[in-house]
Amino acid sequence: MLTALEACNVMCCRDCIREEHETHIYKILSGGLVERQRRGLSEHAQQLRSLGASLQDSTTTLNQPCLTAT
Repeated sequence: MLTALEACNVMCCRDCIREEHETHIYKILSGGLVERQRRGLSEHAQQLRSLGASLQDSTTTLNQPCLTAT
């Protein structure tokens, strides 16, 4: 079972709450909320992959030797 910790904005299991987050305010997540969180994280991951590919392309372009300078 996952729990959302409001104080540090993370999701963690029961054991982690007892060991590392015992003083934090938390709430038990419902299935729908977990799925929405997963979709949101998946969308953010895709955006980061796209940004990474774009940055890689830009780096490749900038690292190409300038052929017109000769």
